[in-house]
Amino acid sequence: MMSIFKKKWVLVVALFLVINIAGLLKIISLLEHEESVTSYIDKKIRQILFISKKAPIDTTKKPVKKEFVLENIYPKMEAENPYINIRFSQDVDLEKAKGYIVITPELPFHIEKSYSGINLYADFKPGTKYNLEVLKSLPSEEGAALKNAFTKEVVAPDYDSMVKFKVPGMYMSLKGNYTIPVEVMNLEKIEVSIHKVYENNIVYLLNYKTSYSIPHDIGLDVYEKEIDTGIERNVAKDVLLDMRDILKEDPRGLFFIKVNELDGYYWGGDSKLVLTTDIGIVTKKSGSDLLVWLNSLATTSPIPYTTVKVFTKTNQQILQGTTDENGIIHFKDVDWSGDKKPYIITASNDYDLSYIELDKCVISETAFDVSGRSYISSGYEGFVYTDRGVYRPGEKVHIKAILREVGWELPDSFPVIFEINRPDGRSYEKVNGMLSEFGTVDVSIDVVDYALTGVYSINLTLPGDDKVIGNAKFNVEEFLPDRLKVAIDVLDKRFSISDEIPVIVEAEQFFGGAATDRDVELNCDLKATEFKPKDFKDYVFTDEENKFSFKTIRLGEQKTDKDGKANFSVKIPEGILAPSALDCTIQAVVKEVGGRAVTSHVKRVIDPYPYYIGIRKAFEGYASSGEPVKFDYVILSPDGKNAEVPELKIEVSKIIWNNVLKKDENGRYRYTSEKHEEIIFNDVTSSGDSSGRYEYTPKSYGDYIIRLKTGEKDTHVAGIKFYCSGYGYTPWAMEKPDKVELSLDKKYYKEGDVAKLLIKSPFKGKAIVIISKDNVLFTQTADLTDLTQEVAININSDFSPNAYCSVTVIRPLVKSEEWVAHRAYGIIPIAIDNSTHKLNISIDSPQSVKPNGDVKINIEVKDSAGNAKEAELSIALVDEGVLQLTGFKVPDPFEFFYGKRASNITTYDIYSLLLPDFEQKKIGTDSVPSAGKLKKSGFDPKKHLNPISAKRVEPVVLWRGSLITDSTGKASAVFRIPQFTGNIRVMAVVSSGADFGNSEADIKVAEPLMIEPTIPRFLASNDEFILPVSIYNKTGIDGEVTISLKTSDGFRILDAPEQRMHVDKNKEAVVKFRIKAPDVPQKGKIQIQASLANYTTSRATEIAIRPTAPFTSISGSGSITAPDDTVFKLPSNWLKGTQNYSLIVMSLPGLKFAGGLKFLAEYPYGCIEQTTSCIYPLLLMSDNYNTRLTTIRIPEIK
Repeated sequence: MMSIFKKKWVLVVALFLVINIAGLLKIISLLEHEESVTSYIDKKIRQILFISKKAPIDTTKKPVKKEFVLENIYPKMEAENPYINIRFSQDVDLEKAKGYIVITPELPFHIEKSYSGINLYADFKPGTKYNLEVLKSLPSEEGAALKNAFTKEVVAPDYDSMVKFKVPGMYMSLKGNYTIPVEVMNLEKIEVSIHKVYENNIVYLLNYKTSYSIPHDIGLDVYEKEIDTGIERNVAKDVLLDMRDILKEDPRGLFFIKVNELDGYYWGGDSKLVLTTDIGIVTKKSGSDLLVWLNSLATTSPIPYTTVKVFTKTNQQILQGTTDENGIIHFKDVDWSGDKKPYIITASNDYDLSYIELDKCVISETAFDVSGRSYISSGYEGFVYTDRGVYRPGEKVHIKAILREVGWELPDSFPVIFEINRPDGRSYEKVNGMLSEFGTVDVSIDVVDYALTGVYSINLTLPGDDKVIGNAKFNVEEFLPDRLKVAIDVLDKRFSISDEIPVIVEAEQFFGGAATDRDVELNCDLKATEFKPKDFKDYVFTDEENKFSFKTIRLGEQKTDKDGKANFSVKIPEGILAPSALDCTIQAVVKEVGGRAVTSHVKRVIDPYPYYIGIRKAFEGYASSGEPVKFDYVILSPDGKNAEVPELKIEVSKIIWNNVLKKDENGRYRYTSEKHEEIIFNDVTSSGDSSGRYEYTPKSYGDYIIRLKTGEKDTHVAGIKFYCSGYGYTPWAMEKPDKVELSLDKKYYKEGDVAKLLIKSPFKGKAIVIISKDNVLFTQTADLTDLTQEVAININSDFSPNAYCSVTVIRPLVKSEEWVAHRAYGIIPIAIDNSTHKLNISIDSPQSVKPNGDVKINIEVKDSAGNAKEAELSIALVDEGVLQLTGFKVPDPFEFFYGKRASNITTYDIYSLLLPDFEQKKIGTDSVPSAGKLKKSGFDPKKHLNPISAKRVEPVVLWRGSLITDSTGKASAVFRIPQFTGNIRVMAVVSSGADFGNSEADIKVAEPLMIEPTIPRFLASNDEFILPVSIYNKTGIDGEVTISLKTSDGFRILDAPEQRMHVDKNKEAVVKFRIKAPDVPQKGKIQIQASLANYTTSRATEIAIRPTAPFTSISGSGSITAPDDTVFKLPSNWLKGTQNYSLIVMSLPGLKFAGGLKFLAEYPYGCIEQTTSCIYPLLLMSDNYNTRLTTIRIPEIK
């Protein structure tokens, strides 16, 4: 069979290669003869596929339809899911079909698509007559309509015979009843066969077993017998398999049990793995250790001195050990690399055997707070930061990194590599650096004028190692710094949809003072977000099928008053039905004098509903058809407290996919899949409780949605999807564990503290408390004699920066009328107070300075005890208007190194797969970019930019990458402040061994008389524009201000170049100049000067007057015969200084293709398709011009 399969694949591959080679060779030829490539390829492929003489297929015509008729009706009586199949000649339009079908007597029904028509599901009873009528004009998916009505009397036959296991799970307690219920329908006898699997074959069994069979020769057939069922016709009955009676000699071990119909096919039955054992297993696994806890299922007592083995999927034993008196074994410093990944763990002694398949027994921790950055167990980690968040092309990026080893130890000095990647993922530059004695390194890179704009990434690595040990990002944009600081004042709380929200917008000049008489626009953007209370993270409080489109509410415009404030009121319109809560982004846009906008925003949550319904699956994995599945629900008010409703409505829908023939944008008909929901079940629960559990039994395979809502109109709806597997597939469904609620008596702990852990368990039993980080630090077991119990935990230095405490509670497996959970689980982070490692930094800087002067910054560093600290630091002085663009915060190495880490431990146990042990009386009821740089292809991106370069903006960014404090903890630096007015933020980032800190201060830069011109971002030749100039009088006197304008050659000032205006003290005024840009593209300069009494100030700005046409490339060709002369006329109407000429002389006529070849070779993006497309003309050249190419390249003509 395998050889036939291989031959078929060889044939397919060979055919594919023939098609491609034939097509490729012809494509090359077609480049010369200009045939229709498309028509040829189509013809060639059909010739290869032996269909060459047929007429071409016209895909723009709709396929010819068969007549739409009803072909057959027959009933199918599956015990839990009876239906009638109606077969048609075409697919039926499911969305409309239900209205064309009538059943008498009337029954609720739903319709699903079948392979040859539709299935009509209803509660049909065996032996009952039903009149089924299909009405005329029933539409098909292809647009046809049923010409004639159809009526047929259908007698429901007996239910199909069935035998299957009644309950999930596989672990059976040795101290239990040893009974397994099997559900039987319409079978007088069933066949039971049992195969015992030997311990050393468990891995082989798990790798190769199916739903119907297991590999041969892995154990022993121990039982095969026919059993009388004593059933009544069409009545399901539970037949008990008594394993103690069946396996009289030795009921212990792992068994594969099959139940079948007599003389039935392999699908006429069911199978199950059953392990009879008293050994319960709980496992914790990290990247370097493994902890196993064994306990008695019957009593929860520890099982000591038992052999534990760990196997890989290839059946290789990688670990072995023996449990201690507490039933615990801890394997440390384990290597899981390569093929050493653990697959199963076995536990055995002279009396018993158990095992756990790890991948199928994971406990989900999504409901708990376990997020954060990963711990490091070896090597280094680095905090990487830049001096600001955004840069313009042509500027310099300052980068610094602080490296530490495990435990925040200082590393030795060694080289490191900073790799900077462009927004498209390609490498931009690599820079080497050497660590200092303080474990720091700082470098800088230049952003070229033609750099791509977007987000760049920085990856810090070690030589010879691709592992990233630190990273950061920065933006490259053509920005202009903000001049205003805009704040939005809104109450910090949740709002209901009926609330009116007061909003105050305040605008302030960066150099100080209110921004008065500015236009303010306020908008409110509404976006769907899910209500997610922290204690219910694993619940779904939304209906993802309810789509809410983004909505913007425009709240009008106002002007700021004398204090720079504007007042608004936000009112959400009625009738908004969101799937859950709403994110309300309130955005204020304040316009500067010249119209440039400065934005700010805040977010608040709007609650459209008085309560929210949450739902979660009470199981892991898939559901199984005919088996009940459980869902937990909760009803909460917006503040997260319990709420009650009089009743809940339950609605179950099945998702059905229909293939619909549609015309695409090219006029061709194609089948597309469309999703359709069919409501198949409704129910009402009127418990009035704020939480509960609901059980539903799906009857067929497929995707389902269960929704919960109240009977009131326009209230919240919660829905969750689940999948139900069909016949022939055995799902692995696990019951979710009950939750152990954990709380601590403090938010932070110090070394030597004793933490009081309060455990609230849903039941009494045995608990194991495990403290872990990236490995297990500490374990202890405790008997929970009460539902609420306190456990003391001694805090030590190993817990830093934070650890996790997990608690697993188990209870004895005893017989009961109702099966309950036997394990509960919880985990909580233990935060450590690391403030002893936080450095205190004071920045001594003047509150205000004048431009064009020096400023001295004094830094003093002390440890947490107030002692002077020798440390290394960086200082950056940056314009707040630049930092505001990206919301740049002062880099914080303390938060990085001592911030919360994620739990790196995975928990596994067998308790979700226990076989229920009921009382006996209860039984029976796009393209990938290449990695190269653009320059390698010959493409020069500079040519495609504005050829006129000018320093339009020179942001204030002053940087000192490394300063070292003296023995008194002090350091200082002097910086030169340029011509600038605004606010400068001073940022200091400090490190010293395992201690870190940061600090910031503000310096206002202002002068008595200030001007702020608003020059356009860009200009082109002959552009006319208005130049507003704001004047701020801080001289303390009223007076007349003289404003004069000077420009470089080419500009024309259309008004007077000098204006006068009276400006009161502490007031602002605006003058405007009309200007026309030069005729010829060039670098221009605009200079403005203002004077009042003895005060004079000026501003000069460079601006590029760019060409009105883009970069253009023209190619041409000709021929010359030696020794004649030829004159070539070259284009000459280029922008002066931007032209480049090149002349290529070749002895072959193929030179005429040089322009096109050059275009292909220099095509900039370099993705796979474009690169391979360039090959075809080169192959053509190679085939047709096999003479050695001799090229004489003339130096470039400028």
